[in-house]
Amino acid sequence: MKIFLIRHGQTDYNAEQRFQGQIDIALNQTGKAQARALRRVLRDQISRISRIYSSPLCRATETARLIAPDTSIIRVDQRLIEIDLGEFDGRLESDIAKDIGKEAFSSWRRANFVTSAPGGESLAQAMQRAAEFLHTVSRAHGDESIAVVSHQGLLIALKAVISNDATPDSLGSYKQKNDEIEVWSTRTAGLVQQISVAAAGH
Repeated sequence: MKIFLIRHGQTDYNAEQRFQGQIDIALNQTGKAQARALRRVLRDQISRISRIYSSPLCRATETARLIAPDTSIIRVDQRLIEIDLGEFDGRLESDIAKDIGKEAFSSWRRANFVTSAPGGESLAQAMQRAAEFLHTVSRAHGDESIAVVSHQGLLIALKAVISNDATPDSLGSYKQKNDEIEVWSTRTAGLVQQISVAAAGH
């Protein structure tokens, strides 16, 4: 199965460097423009995508709707919601760094959710629901192509499951910008293609 992994467009929280986790924040104007640009980049491939699965958060569902010419192929799946960041949700990264110390915060960030935020969810927990999702869609779609519209943390979890690689270096390489698409294959257990709006000139 080929999976188009799409991160939602930018929100005001993204622009402010404020954690949003499972808070339901809408796209800003930049995010809407990014989603429209992703649709243009995908126009030659979207017809081959059988289903688009989206996180239930509005920044993801809105991105999915802006990408898909036919919104009837969109399905919301609760397992694709962002990692729960607990007490960090809604807080500026700079404020958290002041509270817990810059080195401690930088170390937590570099670990890419391996250690949960206070009261939040760990990468391992997110990988468990990512694995359940992949099992479900693999049975449903076989060798078809699907798309997933989700969030930074959950996309990292999905890639770790697909590749069976959650080493620190690999986790860092799984990060994805708001205007990028990565195409992964469950057959080869790895990255097939990277599609960037900026590189495409949009």
